[in-house]
Amino acid sequence: MYSPVTIRETVNHVCSRSYKAQHSVTPAVIRWEDFFDLEESGYFYTRLQNPTNDAVAAKICDMEGGVAAMLTSSGQAANFYAIMNIAEEGDHIVCASALYGGTYNLFAHTIRKMGVKATFVDPDCTEEELNAAFQENTKAVFGETIANPALTVFDFEKFAKAAHAHHVPLIVDNTFATPINCRPFEWGADIVTHSTTKYMDGHAACVGGAIVDSGNFDWAAYGDKFAGLTTPDETYHGIVYTEKFGKAAYITKSNITADERSWIDPVSTECISSEPWTRESSFENAKTL
Repeated sequence: MYSPVTIRETVNHVCSRSYKAQHSVTPAVIRWEDFFDLEESGYFYTRLQNPTNDAVAAKICDMEGGVAAMLTSSGQAANFYAIMNIAEEGDHIVCASALYGGTYNLFAHTIRKMGVKATFVDPDCTEEELNAAFQENTKAVFGETIANPALTVFDFEKFAKAAHAHHVPLIVDNTFATPINCRPFEWGADIVTHSTTKYMDGHAACVGGAIVDSGNFDWAAYGDKFAGLTTPDETYHGIVYTEKFGKAAYITKSNITADERSWIDPVSTECISSEPWTRESSFENAKTL
């Protein structure tokens, strides 16, 4: 079980929409330019980065054993950005069919309207059936650690093997289990999503979501398939994310290029900090029942 010691510190709430430069005019202007050009790390506009949200994202990242993470306004926003960060019109994904209803609708209908199609496979399918679901334009495989509400347990190793054989990442929604019970990266997953609204909150106090990257998937090795990460992004100064940010490329791109930005209110994030203790209480309640 994950030790809660490292995530119990208090997180200060920073709700500013933008941030003041703390230097004389000329150096401050230069520093702002570096922030916008991603030449320097810092805070300049809450829609893109916020220190409170980053602190909570870092906690979740640490619990999952990842290299980078970001928060979103909901679990469905996290699932949406996890896919659309690497998929576009004309692409395809493979999904285990045992999914939360909202997630099924997101992949079966919503992103289909954007030109991304999904093939759903039975979680208990054979390896041959799973491999047959892939297409040349497949960009990712998706499943849930424990399906809501079916309670189907995801076969990480089978799906990870197929995903990696077809040179795509395995994305797993770990909402139901949380990293207290299961860390999907240890079983072959590449990216994890969460609806923090559920067990990570534990208080029914706020809606939120998270995306965590393991840093294990080699985007550059399949540059033609993931051109958005491996070729210059003309919408952001010609940056090549894999070259500039290395293992943090996937999260960095998602964090700065989501124009519509489903961003969580910084005040809402502190409730996530108690997650290890709420899960421990859940265990004891389950034993009693």
